[in-house]
Amino acid sequence: MHFGLAAFLLLALALRRRRHGLRLAWLGVFALQGANEVMDAVDWIGWTGAVHWADAAGDYALTLLWPTILVLVVPRLFPGPRAPRQQ
Repeated sequence: MHFGLAAFLLLALALRRRRHGLRLAWLGVFALQGANEVMDAVDWIGWTGAVHWADAAGDYALTLLWPTILVLVVPRLFPGPRAPRQQ
């Protein structure tokens, strides 16, 4: 969970000038967590012969919890510059 939040904040900082920077940062965390779950699955198969899917789903949910909340809340708290009105 902490790694996901830290990765999200670093990616969001790096992508802050892009229009969809927060969404791209969220996708980056999603991809990193996917790679982590692949490595975990390989370990699980080596230890037990099967993947524990409930643990994998729980890991995904916890890792993406705060990045998801931030993607939903930050744009509402800090709206970007508005386009000038047409007259």
